[in-house]
Amino acid sequence: MCVCSSSKFKSLIFVVLVASISLVVGNSAYAHGGGPVYEKRHVYMNELGDIMKAFGNFVKRGKGDLAELSQKAVRIIELAPELPSHFPPDTGLNHNKESQAKPIIWEKWDDFTSASERLVDLGKGLESAIASKDKSQISAAVKQMGEEGCRACHSQFRIKKN
Repeated sequence: MCVCSSSKFKSLIFVVLVASISLVVGNSAYAHGGGPVYEKRHVYMNELGDIMKAFGNFVKRGKGDLAELSQKAVRIIELAPELPSHFPPDTGLNHNKESQAKPIIWEKWDDFTSASERLVDLGKGLESAIASKDKSQISAAVKQMGEEGCRACHSQFRIKKN
């Protein structure tokens, strides 16, 4: 009886251990709203947002330098083509309540991918404006990026969360 109890006890410990590991791994993978896809998307979009904040700080407050801004413009050009890869099918708000991605992304996929191509062009415009060292050109390029890049895409493809 002792051997049987010991075997049952070991089995019980094994089940509890596997369940605990699964819970920990599952919770860390889904910590950012549903899993690794959402976490990578969040990190990606935050990087773009931080870049835009740097441009805003330069235009509005005179903070930052042109070399730094030039690197950030290049980073936008590098990041923009990746945009569609962060939105695989079935990762919108109707599949995850934490997502801000509207279903229209997948309904109008060509429009969505065109938005990422437009972001590349706008990034090149920023890079050229920065190279000119003309603050009014830089301001205009930042404004254009904000309106035709960020805002245009977000207004069509993203819901606003509180």
